[in-house]
Amino acid sequence: MSRSVLLSGSRVRPLPSPCRARPIQLGTRPACRDRAAGGAASRAFRPQLQVVPTRVGMYPGYGGPFTLADLPDNRRVGHADNQLAARIVDGADEIATLVGRWEQIRGYALPVDQSLELIKKVATSWS
Repeated sequence: MSRSVLLSGSRVRPLPSPCRARPIQLGTRPACRDRAAGGAASRAFRPQLQVVPTRVGMYPGYGGPFTLADLPDNRRVGHADNQLAARIVDGADEIATLVGRWEQIRGYALPVDQSLELIKKVATSWS
């Protein structure tokens, strides 16, 4: 399963006219999720996308992007990124910090269905 949380403002800001990447991405993400919901082959990958509304203001997600990965050998690793450096972490304390931040960020996000409706609305407004 793949889970992502996005800040709403990052998806609703207008782009210069030659830029078409975001509208295309926004339009395909809901379709990707819909495809992933069916069939045995797609059960291994079920993306969930949640959006943090802009009304939230400051929240832990502004600390920079990060990824958590569960490895086949049952280890968990993290990748934290910022403007100066990226780090791969696997220490228990660092992983616990990232897991805690992930749960905090998800607490600010809209539920999956409401997030997808917002994404579709934004994608439609750009077409």
